Amino acid sequence: MKNLKVGDVVRVKKDLTVGEYYGGDVFVDEMSKLSGKTSIITNVGPFGGYKLKDGLDYNYTTEMLEPVNNDFKKSDLKNGDVIERRNGDIEIVIVETGTLVRKEGYNALRSLTNDLKDNDGVSDWDVISVRRPQKSVDCRFTAFEHNSGKVIYNRCTVMTQQELIDLAEKTLGEKVEIVK
Repeated sequence: MKNLKVGDVVRVKKDLTVGEYYGGDVFVDEMSKLSGKTSIITNVGPFGGYKLKDGLDYNYTTEMLEPVNNDFKKSDLKNGDVIERRNGDIEIVIVETGTLVRKEGYNALRSLTNDLKDNDGVSDWDVISVRRPQKSVDCRFTAFEHNSGKVIYNRCTVMTQQELIDLAEKTLGEKVEIVK
């Protein structure tokens, strides 16, 4: 696996055993709460250990993690994939008809750019997550709850602390201070 860095989106592997060592660190019960889930690397230690958002300050090793593909494109979508838009809408992909089926209607697949953003530039309609069915039951209409299948794409914006402060100040129209 490539060297991971702060801001990378990763998934904690599902097949890890509590009490076993992976790359020199033990996988403990509290870490297993993130098994199979995606997270973002928040810190890289001097010896290669990784801290994760919501990782309770535990040290995860390369052997415990797998990268999540952030180079995912519209052409990578398959029938049955479930997309989540930034505004929370959930849609099921039907490639052959170029359709995105919603609970109450549908959208055209052509409404997305190749990098899964809204063609009209409305950021609320950008795709932020894609799940792929692993079993036939993952395709049922409970897919609209967006908890079935395997996450194969998560949009992630990486910023420095100063870029985040600048964006917050511009958005809020007031000075922002980060406190620890």
